[in-house]
Amino acid sequence: MLPDPPPLSAGLSHPASAATAVLSALAGAGSDGAAEAQRLLAAAGFVLATLTGVIVIARALARLVNAGWATLARPALAPTSLGRWALVTGASDGIGKALAEELAARGLCLVVVARRREALEVSERSVDGPRRTTRRHAPARARRAPTSHVAGPRGRPASTAPSPQPSQELASRLRDRHGVRVEVLALDLAAASADAAGLAPVRAALGRCRRDGGLAAVYLCAGLSYPRAARIDELDDIDAELLNRIVALNCTSTARLAALALPALAGSDAATAADEDAGARDGRRRRRRPPPRPRGCLVLVGSGSAEALPGGDPHYSVYCGSKAFVGGLARSLASEWAPRGVRVQLLSPLTVATRMSRIRHPTWLSPSANAWARAAVARLGRERETAAWGPHELVSWCLRATPAWLAGALRCRATGRLRGRALAKEAALRAASAAREGWGGGGG
Repeated sequence: MLPDPPPLSAGLSHPASAATAVLSALAGAGSDGAAEAQRLLAAAGFVLATLTGVIVIARALARLVNAGWATLARPALAPTSLGRWALVTGASDGIGKALAEELAARGLCLVVVARRREALEVSERSVDGPRRTTRRHAPARARRAPTSHVAGPRGRPASTAPSPQPSQELASRLRDRHGVRVEVLALDLAAASADAAGLAPVRAALGRCRRDGGLAAVYLCAGLSYPRAARIDELDDIDAELLNRIVALNCTSTARLAALALPALAGSDAATAADEDAGARDGRRRRRRPPPRPRGCLVLVGSGSAEALPGGDPHYSVYCGSKAFVGGLARSLASEWAPRGVRVQLLSPLTVATRMSRIRHPTWLSPSANAWARAAVARLGRERETAAWGPHELVSWCLRATPAWLAGALRCRATGRLRGRALAKEAALRAASAAREGWGGGGG
C-alpha cells in the first residue's frame, strides 16, 4: 500500500522558504566556481612568474659562462687569418695606441689615425722607456723645449738633431720591432666627419688595404669625454664647443667611418655592389653561399657606463648618451652585415688606466691599456658584445642585476663628490689667481 503524498498546501504554504533555499544553493555553487577560478589564476601567475625568473637567470648565467669560457679557455682567433691590414683610430694615446701595438705584435700591418701628430711623436718616443712620459706629464723644461729637443724616457732630451717626421718615426719603430708596415693619417675626425669628403684619406687608405692582402679589422677607438664631472647645464661654462665635439667625434665620425669600413671589410667592389643592387631591384632572392674565408671585423669601442650601468652615468650624461648610440649602432650593424660575413663587435670596458680616465696606477679592476688591449684582441670577432677584461665582465654582470634606481643613486652620489672636488679646486685656483693679480697691482 503506497503512502499518502504530502498535501499540496504544504508546498504552497511557505513559498519564500523554497525560493531562499534555491537561491542559497545557487550562491553556494557560484562562490565555489569563483574560488576555483581565483585558484587557477593564482596558479597560472605563479607558473608565469617562475618561468620568467628562470629565463632571466638562465640568460644571465649563460652570459657569465660564455664570458668565462671566452676569457679563460677558448683559443684566440689569429687576426692574420682575416687579412693583412688593420685600421685603428684614436691611436695617439690610451686604448687606441695599445690596440695598435698589440695588432702590430700579432703581425698585422697598420693604418693609424690620430688628430695630433705631436701626440704621436711624443708617445712613440716614450714607449720604449721604463716609465711612460707624455706631454702632459713631461717636465716643464722638456715641454718648453723646441722641437729638436723632445723629451725621451724619464724626461731626458732624446736628441739634439732635428726630429724626423712623426709618421716616419712611428713606421720605423714598429717596423724595427715587429716587421710590419705602418701608415699614419693625421686627421681631426670630429671636423672631417662633417661631410663625406672630409674622410677621403680614410677611404683611400681602406681601398689600398683591401687590394693589398685584405682588411682584417677596423678599430674605432677615437672618443671624447668631459674634463671633469659636470651637469649638462654646466658644459658651456667648461667649453662652449664641448657638447658639439663630443657628439661629432663619438657619434657622427663613428657612423661615417663604419659606413666606409664595412664595404671594405666585406671585400665588395663596384661590380659586386652593382649586381646586388640589380638583384634587389628585380626582387630576386639569391641564396648566399658562405664566404670562402672569414671576413674582417669592425670593432666599435663603447663604454661600460652606457652598457653595464642600469641607471646611466650621472654628471657624464652626454658622454654616456653618445656611447649608448655606439652600442645601438654596433648591434644594428651586426645584424645588418651578418649575411655578408662581416663581424661587428662592441667592446664596452669599464675603467682602464688611461689619461682620459685619469687613473695612473693599474689595478685588477682598472687594468693598463696594454693589458686590456691584449684581452680585447684575443677576443676579436668571438662575440658581438664583450667587456674583454675578465673582472669587467663579472662586474658588468652584477651591475645589470642591480635595480636602476639604486645603481643610479649610488653612481650619482659618487660622481657628485667628484664634481664637488673639481668645483672646489677651480674656486681655489681662481682665488689664488685673483690674489696674485691683486698683489702685482699693489706692488706696481
